[in-house]
Amino acid sequence: MNRLTQKFIATAAFFIGIGVFLVPTSVLAQNQSDQLHLGVEGGLAQSQFTGDGTDASSYQWFSGGINFMYNLNEALSMEVKALYTESGADEVTASADPGTSSPAFNLDGDKFALDYYQFPILAKLTAPIEVVKIRALAGPAISFLDGATKNGEDTRRNVQSEPPVNRRFKFYDLSGVVGGEIAVPLSGLLNAEVAVEGRYQFGLPNIDNQQGFEIKNQSFNGALTFRIPL
Repeated sequence: MNRLTQKFIATAAFFIGIGVFLVPTSVLAQNQSDQLHLGVEGGLAQSQFTGDGTDASSYQWFSGGINFMYNLNEALSMEVKALYTESGADEVTASADPGTSSPAFNLDGDKFALDYYQFPILAKLTAPIEVVKIRALAGPAISFLDGATKNGEDTRRNVQSEPPVNRRFKFYDLSGVVGGEIAVPLSGLLNAEVAVEGRYQFGLPNIDNQQGFEIKNQSFNGALTFRIPL
């Protein structure tokens, strides 16, 4: 179990604990069927690279955006997010497969930052518990690359055959998402709710475009959402 997975489990358990402890017992937590919600969210993304022959330390940055959640019934909801987030990794070491790239392009302690427009599509299952809404979530997410830097630079190095940083990564990334959410209803305030969410994302394709490495995104995202019914 790697560090990101351990952090996801520990953070999820912490959020569940404080949610149950702090919410007033007079509040009932039930989804209203056929209800559409608009949410604004922001939080911290902690990411790293994985893959055969690739090792890296985690990289932290903020992410944020909006989401739309539709309650199909009291238990099941669907949510679509539109986020701007940053992925990447620090202290990246990787060696290209022999014959696919020059050893001069091997990574040795480099830092990468990748900016993405990200669109998760999530199914949410709400537990039949009063007081607080506890939801499990899962689904895919597609991301589109907006820009990238290597060691703070987005241009090519002195080796003229190495492309600009954004061109060495694929324009899109597809990931799986699992996680959980605790939502606290705010009685009397537009029937709104405040939710704390933790998501673990694991990249499916190799995002390296042409250097001969295997690089996949992996991240833990924690977010705070303010959500109102429409």
